[in-house]
Amino acid sequence: MPKFDRLSVEPVHDRLAGQMQRVYLGEDVPSFLDQAAAELLLEGRAAFHDLGLDRTRVIASEKDVYVFTWRGTDFNAVLAI
Repeated sequence: MPKFDRLSVEPVHDRLAGQMQRVYLGEDVPSFLDQAAAELLLEGRAAFHDLGLDRTRVIASEKDVYVFTWRGTDFNAVLAI
């Protein structure tokens, strides 16, 4: 799983998180993407499906559990308490 520095990450709104999930679930490739961006989108979608995130919101990895709420920063901050 990618790791991100919390101090440098801007807050994510619920609508943006939900739209991210819809993009991963989709099949269309927007025409405005260049070849590199389109390949990254397809790679991300493949990982999304390979991890089973189209069927579940929870992934166990060794001693950790990752919960994909597809909600924004405020919701996840409350969940983390």
